[in-house]
Amino acid sequence: MYGWKSLMNVFASAALVAAFAFAAPVFAQDGGSGGDVEDFSAPSPAAELKPEAGDGDPDFGAALEAAAAAEGRSSEHTPKNEITIITKTDGAAASKTEKKKKEKAPKAGNGEKLSHTMGGRIGIGSEVELGLGLNIGITDVNRLDFGINGGFGLISGKDYDASGFFEAYALYEWRFNISEELSWFAGAGGVIGYHDGWKDTTVVDKDNNTVKTTNNSETPFGIGVGGRAGIEVDLSFIDPDHALSSLRSSLVSLDVRPMLCIIADRYPLFRMTVGINYSYVFGGGKSKEVKDKEKK
Repeated sequence: MYGWKSLMNVFASAALVAAFAFAAPVFAQDGGSGGDVEDFSAPSPAAELKPEAGDGDPDFGAALEAAAAAEGRSSEHTPKNEITIITKTDGAAASKTEKKKKEKAPKAGNGEKLSHTMGGRIGIGSEVELGLGLNIGITDVNRLDFGINGGFGLISGKDYDASGFFEAYALYEWRFNISEELSWFAGAGGVIGYHDGWKDTTVVDKDNNTVKTTNNSETPFGIGVGGRAGIEVDLSFIDPDHALSSLRSSLVSLDVRPMLCIIADRYPLFRMTVGINYSYVFGGGKSKEVKDKEKK
């Protein structure tokens, strides 16, 4: 009897040890608290994609601005999370090359017909001359120059001691801009008028009295060809409040005027003067002053 009980006690002890061995892992997974057991055998849920910026995602730019404000700095100096890339294309390089070519070439007009002007000229060289001229604009580059000149020669020769002239001229000119106020011009044409030379001669009469007489040219009518070239300044750059503001609608030029006389008795074959011109702009293209008012 006693041996049976001892055998039952051995079986009970073995059952208790097996039960403890089975319950220990479950207790360990449960953290010892007796809660729900996490099931590692179930499939894990799919990873959730982050929403687009601005739908809940942190704004790093705002965070940087907030940090800068906390340090007492202006948000203007806060670096932005933006990168700008500038690409230099072949087209830009080509346009730059074309621009350099245009700068080297003579600058023509601004697309508007040249203004009409009227003024006077004084010249000195092989003769002294005074003249009045009228310029009529034809295109933005070309103009006609009409005028009259009068004066006397300073060069004497064997056939004359002095000379004088009064003539009318016409020139066709080309004008090109150097800058907004400065330009250069050149033209060619002809003159026609009264060209005369005279020489004083001494005649002794029978009573040995000396008498001076003047020998005038036999052909006072003259024709010549020549041209004019020079630099012209537009005075519209003068400040409107300046004392000389009344000259803003004027042009001043320095020129050289060579002429070759082909028909004139006892008159210099070639003559040339350097002159100063003053002209008033009264019509044609718009002056700079008018353009400035239109812009305002």
